[in-house]
Amino acid sequence: MPSLGDAASCLAGIVSIQFQQLIGFLFYMGILSLMGLGLTLMYQTTKVPNFAYGFYVGLGMYVAFLGHPKILNVMPPYPLAPLAFILGGVSSLATYLLVIKPLSSRGASIVQLMIATIAVDLFGSTIIYILTDYYYYVHKIYTVKGFLFRSDDIVVAANPQITAAPLIVLALLAALISLLYIFINRTKLGIAMRAAIENPGLSEILGIPTNRIYMFSWFLAGALGGLAGLFYPMWFYVDPNVPARILITIFAVSIAGGLSSIYGPFLGALLVAYAESILPSQIYGCLYSIGYQGAGEILKYGFVFPMILIVLFIAFAPTGLAPAVSKAIKKLSSIVGGG
Repeated sequence: MPSLGDAASCLAGIVSIQFQQLIGFLFYMGILSLMGLGLTLMYQTTKVPNFAYGFYVGLGMYVAFLGHPKILNVMPPYPLAPLAFILGGVSSLATYLLVIKPLSSRGASIVQLMIATIAVDLFGSTIIYILTDYYYYVHKIYTVKGFLFRSDDIVVAANPQITAAPLIVLALLAALISLLYIFINRTKLGIAMRAAIENPGLSEILGIPTNRIYMFSWFLAGALGGLAGLFYPMWFYVDPNVPARILITIFAVSIAGGLSSIYGPFLGALLVAYAESILPSQIYGCLYSIGYQGAGEILKYGFVFPMILIVLFIAFAPTGLAPAVSKAIKKLSSIVGGG
């Protein structure tokens, strides 16, 4: 039976978080928020779970690789952000115009549309593999099969080391949340988008161009994915399989946050980033502190936690965190206002 000393050691292992871990967590939360917002926006407009979203993110990752010294020689690749934004947006818009809209007009079901997005993802993955093989075999750039640009980033502070990528992503996230609130609540296009999402039939009767709004939404959603993909290799390793693997994590963000809320992905990203980047280390610290020999194995399975979250939220909280948090905030406001 574990002793009181074991419990104290376990607690010490849990609360010991290194500074670089915290920075990595905040960075990961930021890029997951961008990705999750895009996926949620697509789902809200067409009710289609878009399995091609990993492809848009992958485009951003490989736009970052174009900054390689043997290609464009732009390191860090931040000047290429507009290209990643546009490529992700155009690819997403093409998916809507060439696949989703034609099939929807023919009466395709949600399942059929979902399968169609899987086909788009396979097509996109093939393009990425072809490009990586081209640079690998023709230009002999062998790192295209696996790269990490963390050491190429701008060092903002030396001790403790802080690089530019986390600061840029967090600033971008703060700006996005502010602009999103203003856009949805204060602009005609944003209000029309809300109306088109909540009641597309009534919106069309009122003369709101729902198709154009859907086109804009899909472009913006894909563009956010491409932009997030550009920043990803500034902290995490990338190979041609990463876009497919990260798709599960993006779905976990949207589902945990709540697919019905445009602000849900920010809550979902907070939870998923913690579960994948901090929680395994805390479990390891706990097990290692009490002398468990196989403690290091837990660090290999961080990718499992998003899958567990998907199952738990679908089973026990299908509406996600956003409705519950919104309800709690309103209740707290009424208590404070009443007091």
